[in-house]
Order: sequence, then C-alpha cells, then structure tokens
Amino acid sequence: MTYVLERTKVDNGSFFGGGYEKEISGLSYGPRNLHHIFTLNGNCCAPIRKTRILDGIPLLYGLCFSGCRIAYRFDLSGVDILDMAPRESSVSWPYEDYPDELPFFYLQFKESFKSADDEWSVFMQHSFNFYDESRMYVVVNSGEAIGVPIWSRSGHRGDVQICFEIELEEKRVLGYNISS
Repeated sequence: MTYVLERTKVDNGSFFGGGYEKEISGLSYGPRNLHHIFTLNGNCCAPIRKTRILDGIPLLYGLCFSGCRIAYRFDLSGVDILDMAPRESSVSWPYEDYPDELPFFYLQFKESFKSADDEWSVFMQHSFNFYDESRMYVVVNSGEAIGVPIWSRSGHRGDVQICFEIELEEKRVLGYNISS
C-alpha cells in the first residue's frame, strides 16, 4: 500500500522539517547536525496506528554528510545512533550555506493506493509495496513536490531520493540515499 502525505495547517502530530528537540546519543558526528526530515504519527499513517509507537517516528538524515548512511534506534526520549558513515560533515555539501534546518510544516494523509509501479515523484511513499506488520519503507523525493529544495538551491536533483527502512517493533531506522 502506498500512502501519500501533503502539507496542512492542522497539527496532527506529523510534520516536516524544523529542528529535532529530543536527545541524540550514540556515535559522535559533526561538525554539522543531522537534519530532521520529518516525524510520522499514526494520525496520518495507518501502519503506525497498529503499533505501540506513541510519540511518532523521527526520520533524521545527514544531508550535509555526502553519501550518508545512518542507523539508529528511537524511543520517547530521542534517538541512539548505532552506525553512521561518513561521520564528518562537509562545509560545501550539498551546497554552500546549506540551512541548519529544513522549513517546518505539518503533514496530513492525502491518499493511499495499491500499485507496484508507483512513480517516485510523490512526496512520501512506501516503496514497491514492501510493507508488512513489522516493516515500513519511506521514500522522500528531491523536494520538487513539496516546494523545498533538498539537494540543490533550485531543487533540480530529481534523481536522488532519501530512503528510510523502519523496523516498527524494534523501533530501528536505516536511512540512506539512492539515485536513478
């Protein structure tokens, strides 16, 4: 099943961007911080509703860490970074003066549909129907669909997506990027 989210002005617990205000522990990294891509809540994402995840799923990613791959565990207090490469950020990646935070806005459920051949141009989706009761996949496109350029000032890097594999029961997230 594919779930598509869109911007809203209503606070339902799911949101894009802004800062991550909870504790981040585990492996050290820097000097740039991780970016809060979004937090997903069961109010707009049905698979989460079936779990015991009370405070949403934080999706964090090293946008200033070229080729970032990150694994972490999350709970009510924050995230614990288990693995990350690279762990040193770049001053000029993805471009000079990259913002410390992405713009903040609330998200709401837009639609769901079944399809094995979904286009990657939608804002958020479970990729290729790989969902069962214990695992969810989230794909974030390059930013054109949401009006927020992620990889370039102009937003014209449509070939790069951030992917998150979420183990719902273990509360573990693996984040990485792929390009077509």
